[in-house]
Amino acid sequence: MRAQELSLDKQIERIDSLQSYNHVDEAYKEANLLYSKFSSIYSDEKYLKDKLNVMLLITEIQVLRNKWDEAGEWGYAVIDYTDRYNFPDIAYSAHLKLAIIYEQAENYEQCLNQINKAYELYKANNLKKLFSTYYIRKACFVVISTIRIPLFILQKKG
Repeated sequence: MRAQELSLDKQIERIDSLQSYNHVDEAYKEANLLYSKFSSIYSDEKYLKDKLNVMLLITEIQVLRNKWDEAGEWGYAVIDYTDRYNFPDIAYSAHLKLAIIYEQAENYEQCLNQINKAYELYKANNLKKLFSTYYIRKACFVVISTIRIPLFILQKKG
């Protein structure tokens, strides 16, 4: 059993590495293949957290591939699981990834909504190790919204 867990860790590391080096199409293929293994090899509930992390990876990869709708579907699927099985740390990450998607779509209200949901999870679950990612996403939102929203308003008026 431990060999399976090591293999799973190596596969996740490889996908993460491919993504980091901008081989997103290959990363997507491997992540999808790994995700499909959760229906057979890794179907035990003890692998659920790993499955959700792979789903988060796929969400990230789809963002990098500019596949916004698919990224959103994966992100919301993660949140559905985390709500059922109580994984607040993963839900926190999923909400921040959804914030990126909404930011790119220039839907700043939903972007801020996702950021706020992540913050609520942080407060309710004491997710101190993850909190720096909240500040990064919030800062990006403030900068982007400060620049884009006034430009959008000016374009509508002009």
